[in-house]
This record gives sequence, C-alpha cells and structure tokens, in this order.
Amino acid sequence: MKISQLKLFKTIAEYEHITNAAKDLHVAQPALSKTIKELENELGVPLFDRIGKGIILNENGKILLKYTNKILNELENIVLEINEHNEKIENEITLSMQIATKLLPEILSTFHTKYPDIKVSVIQEEGGDIQLFASSLPVDYENSVMLLKENLLLALPMDHPLANQKHVSLKMLKDADFISLSRSKSLGQLTSEYCNRVGFNPNIALESDSPSIVRDLVKLGLGVSLVPEISWRDIDDDKIKLLKIDEPTCIRYFYLSWNENKYQRKALVLFRNHIIEFFKQQQNPSDY
Repeated sequence: MKISQLKLFKTIAEYEHITNAAKDLHVAQPALSKTIKELENELGVPLFDRIGKGIILNENGKILLKYTNKILNELENIVLEINEHNEKIENEITLSMQIATKLLPEILSTFHTKYPDIKVSVIQEEGGDIQLFASSLPVDYENSVMLLKENLLLALPMDHPLANQKHVSLKMLKDADFISLSRSKSLGQLTSEYCNRVGFNPNIALESDSPSIVRDLVKLGLGVSLVPEISWRDIDDDKIKLLKIDEPTCIRYFYLSWNENKYQRKALVLFRNHIIEFFKQQQNPSDY
C-alpha cells in the first residue's frame, strides 16, 4: 500500500465519484479505477459498493479512509515538526473567530507585546489553527476548553417603557424591535434562540456585523438588543440601560478549540495558553 495510492483513494472516497475526483486531481479516470482495484486486491475486500455507474463508500472503505486520514495527517505533522525544529516554519497562526467580542483587540495586542515575532491572522469562517466560538449550552468537544460563562443582558434606550425595571422577562419583548448582530454570528443566533424558547420570533429591525454599531443603534432608540455581560461590559453610556433577564436565563459560553491531531507548533501553544489565561482574568463583571 503506497502513500500515493492512499492520497488518490482519499479524494475518491470524499467525492464518491470517479469523474469528479479525476477532475479535482487532474488524473485520468482509468488511473483512479486502477488504484481502487489495486487497493481492493491487496486488502481482499471491496471498498466501494457499485450502484449502476455510481460508487458508494462501504464499511471497508470507511475503515480505510479513517486510517488514511490519520496517516496523511501524521505525514503533514512530520514536515511541520521538522521545519519548526530547523526554524524553517513561519511563526504565523490563524484564529477562526465565530463570535463577536470587544475583547479581541486586547487579546491580540497583549499577545503581540509578549511575542512580537508571531503573526496572528483572524478569519471569520472555520478552518483556522484555533477556533473561538460560543454556545447557549455547555459542550463537550475533544480538544476544547470553556473560556467564559456569561449572562446576556437586555440593552435598551433610557426612554424605553421598561427602562425603570430592575429585571425583565423576554416575553415582555415579543412586540419590540430588536437590533442584532447578523444571524450568521453566534450572538445573533442566540438572540433568536432565546426568544424562541419563550414563544416568539424576534422582530429583527436592523442587523449589523459590528457590535459598536449595534450599541449605537440602541442608543438612538431604534430598538433593544441582547448584549453579553462580561465581554461587552465596557458599555458606559447614560443613554443605554442594561437589565438582567430572569426568564429564560440567557447565558452564552465561550469556547476555544483546536485540532489535537495536528502538530501543535510552539507558536500555537503559546497563543492558546495566552487566550486561556486572558479569559481567566475576565471573570468579574460589573454589577448592574
């Protein structure tokens, strides 16, 4: 069994389509068919079920794909570790941000102060070396750590009819206009999720990808918004009132995750530890 065969097999298995795999790999279809036949002869079992002109990965193929992924991943790790050992690897980390937080600039600036030679790139989709994400419930993912548990508060303009309350139920906002982060962002998703729990879909009057714009729109009296108690705690404005929500209990959890199967470069470990330590210092929200 050759590495080159496994690489071809992986692509075929992911596509479950010889023609599409051939186009992706820029390899002739007969060569791919020959590779599959050679692997099946060596293992003594079929790897795909043939249905008409199509193929579907069977249980044998799934087992081979599982170990193929591990083997190819370890080969990549060999290169990474050797390059790092010989100082041939760039000190660059990609952070996948699936949350919106005012804390990000401080996280990056304090890390840069300590490690100016390490470059951090931030992306807003999956696929980074390390991921920051939020959830309304605790999760139990491998290679992840909970960074922060925080309440969501209701932000509303000072002249809102509910501004004199000490706490509020979300049910009281069923007819309100909401200012929200884009629903592609975790906080936008949580706004809809918590409102749904008490029986209504929030009327999203305006959306923005920017937390500061959300706050400015609330201040202008254009709606109300759910805002995080800790990671957005620097809202200090006499035109915004923050209220605790007592029904339902609105919480979001911050998580940091990484791919343990990938070689953990020193720069990545330093950045991961920096984020964990940073959030340990964020656990004392102001009282509202």
